[in-house]
Amino acid sequence: MSYIKKCFLISLFFFICTINSFADTGIKKIDETVSRTIDTEIETQKINSKWQNEKSALQSEFENISYLNEKLQKELQKIEAIHNSELEKNHELLRKQKQIDKIKNELNSFLEKVVFELEEFTQKDLPFHKEERENRITNLKELLLNDEIKAAEKYRQIFEALKIETDYAKTIEVYQNEINVKNETKTADILRIGRVSLFYLTLDKNESGFFNPLTNQYESLDSKFNSKIEKAAAIAKGEQISEFVDLPFGRIAR
Repeated sequence: MSYIKKCFLISLFFFICTINSFADTGIKKIDETVSRTIDTEIETQKINSKWQNEKSALQSEFENISYLNEKLQKELQKIEAIHNSELEKNHELLRKQKQIDKIKNELNSFLEKVVFELEEFTQKDLPFHKEERENRITNLKELLLNDEIKAAEKYRQIFEALKIETDYAKTIEVYQNEINVKNETKTADILRIGRVSLFYLTLDKNESGFFNPLTNQYESLDSKFNSKIEKAAAIAKGEQISEFVDLPFGRIAR
């Protein structure tokens, strides 16, 4: 074999070995690349699967939160509606309370005026049951000052007092009392005829008289009126049937 052929065969041998070596290295690199690609794909699938699970969980949680939020919004609307309704009621109550306070103040002023006029009237009226009527006025004044007593009760008691005073004009009665006649104190039967006249008759039936509003004093009458006043007193007490009795009413206005 010639030298050239030997050299060619040796070169070919080394070339084939080199090619095989490069081939093996390339295959290994391809295998490694494929393996890494497959591993990456697997990892990517895992990550994607995990993300899908998390996404699904988050989506479910979001839907639950949205549902809860919608429910809470409806509840909030109800509460706001109730709140607004209560505010309106409160405003209405405040308005009514102001009206009540105004009426109460006006009523108190009115009742104070009534009591004041009643006091003035009783002071100018005939002096029967003087102590009782003065005490009634005093009690009414104390009543007006008592804030714990309702206006309705004040109204009731004051107009009850007015009724009592009004009824005096429609009744006659006889009661016993001490009176002053010409600077002398006497115990006598007092005959009250409405609000028109007051007559007196001493307990021994020996003296009679009347109250003169012009002089604001009791004055004696002629003894001839003793029996007439006694008879009128007996009629007033129901001890005698009613009949005409001539009493000196005209003397009051002399």
